[in-house]
Amino acid sequence: MKDNNLPLTTIDWSQRFNKQKIKYFLIALLLAFFITLLAYKILHRAQNESELVSVVVAKQNISKYSQAKPENFEFRKVRKDQVPARTIYNPQDINNLTSLLDISKGQIIVSQFFKEITNPDSISAMIKDNMVGIPIGFDWLIAPVPNIKDGDLIDIIASEAHKTTIAGQTVITSEAKFPIKNAKVLRVVKKGDYDQNGHLVIEVTEDQAKSLMSARALKVLLNIIVK
Repeated sequence: MKDNNLPLTTIDWSQRFNKQKIKYFLIALLLAFFITLLAYKILHRAQNESELVSVVVAKQNISKYSQAKPENFEFRKVRKDQVPARTIYNPQDINNLTSLLDISKGQIIVSQFFKEITNPDSISAMIKDNMVGIPIGFDWLIAPVPNIKDGDLIDIIASEAHKTTIAGQTVITSEAKFPIKNAKVLRVVKKGDYDQNGHLVIEVTEDQAKSLMSARALKVLLNIIVK
């Protein structure tokens, strides 16, 4: 007679229970870590938001190339986490320095806004970074521009004349070259009534300056449009 009883499988319940304990312990440990990290961030943010510091702000609008004076500034308390890098905390640190840009009333003052410039009215003080100043003589122009003044924005077009023959007749055509848009006039130097001895100084990029000098070398006259 055959024995139909199946062999019994022995389960080590204690080993399985220990593995489950380790698994839940690791999960609990990870949860505790993330909860602690979240609590730290919330506490740190709350501390920064509640901590106020006194910074220097513009008391009024300050124009570009003007000298910094104590009466132009005031103190204001702001949250520590809103203070930009290189913020000024004492107006004396920038006293008599020259502003490099227009500053709006209430703007937090940082050191990059100012620079020590011996002569703020000089051309070099007016030129922006990565730009150059180039003089254009009135003798470069097709026609004088009597209403042009310092600070104007201008477009410059260099027109080169060409002679062509159409139906047996000679026709002079003009081709625009080296267009420059929105160039700033830094200085207008007049000698008499816009005679050929006067000149403009304009602010352009290095590539634009090379284009203008190429036009001058080709003796191409310029058209200037005041915007």
